[in-house]
Amino acid sequence: MLMKDLEYPNCEDCNCELDHTRIVHNKRLIKPYTHWSKQCQSCKAYQSPSTGEFNLTNVELRHYHILKAGLKIPKSKQMNGPGRPLGAKNKPKTAQMDK
Repeated sequence: MLMKDLEYPNCEDCNCELDHTRIVHNKRLIKPYTHWSKQCQSCKAYQSPSTGEFNLTNVELRHYHILKAGLKIPKSKQMNGPGRPLGAKNKPKTAQMDK
């Protein structure tokens, strides 16, 4: 039997056609508490702990676990906050010359 004669099932959650077997990676994480994370490698979605479907992004799953642990979701860092401007280290230094 040739490889192209094999039929692979569609991804159960995103219904994308697969040309290989579906692979799900399991990872044990310890922050904010010990839990398992599962990611489908074909659709790159994470499994929702409440529903069991692969429909979450990494950020959504992280926020779910942070809220479940009773913590606050951290604010995103501002790009142009106070301090040095972007690219300040790459600017050439000016030298004052005595005349």
